[in-house]
Amino acid sequence: MPPREDPVRDFLSNADKIMREARLVVEALPNAELFAAERSLRQLRGIHVVLPPPA
Repeated sequence: MPPREDPVRDFLSNADKIMREARLVVEALPNAELFAAERSLRQLRGIHVVLPPPA
């Protein structure tokens, strides 16, 4: 029987990957390309929309 897809697990795994990539961009500042920084910001905003911080 094939394993069931778990969208929450997939989302969290992708969010973790995005966070790690964003950290690399931040560590590379000011040498990081503008496109990389803008992409990271858009992706992090998407995570924030889905998982807002606790109140």
